[in-house]
Amino acid sequence: MKALNRIFSFVLAVLFIAAFYVFAVLLDTADDKQDEQFVVEMAVTPLSPMEMVQSQDPQAIANAFGAPLPLPEGFVSGKAEDTSYHGYPARQVMLQGEKALVTGIRPASAAPKILGKEFVFLAGGRTLLDYPLAVAQTEKGPVYSLTTEEAAFLITPLTDELPGGFSLMQITP
Repeated sequence: MKALNRIFSFVLAVLFIAAFYVFAVLLDTADDKQDEQFVVEMAVTPLSPMEMVQSQDPQAIANAFGAPLPLPEGFVSGKAEDTSYHGYPARQVMLQGEKALVTGIRPASAAPKILGKEFVFLAGGRTLLDYPLAVAQTEKGPVYSLTTEEAAFLITPLTDELPGGFSLMQITP
């Protein structure tokens, strides 16, 4: 009789657990599951070849570069041109301002091409356009590195002062 009670209790417990499991599975919907896949590498559209663009119009330079860039205070002129990094296409930009020279490259993974090996960048505790700035001390003074999601930039002050003000130059569709 005791053995029969134990078997009955065991079967009842298993049925009880199975009922909760079935209930939980029925309540589970597709909305509860993660909609986005884990992204290891973002799909990047390849850079299409272009002719070098040299202009005093910052919007023309930003559109040719194809990514937002820091426009130096007192913009004088700039140019955007195709280049390559380790055999992959890249796009480089140079912006001349009154107080700073900005060199940029996209994609950001090609940053070593413009940053060089002679610079040792350290966190500078400053930001530019909501991105952290790294600073390297050279014989001629400090140089700054700015890396965004799409591009990397090297900012070289032309005077002993800070490199001046910057504005974000967006591309137009």
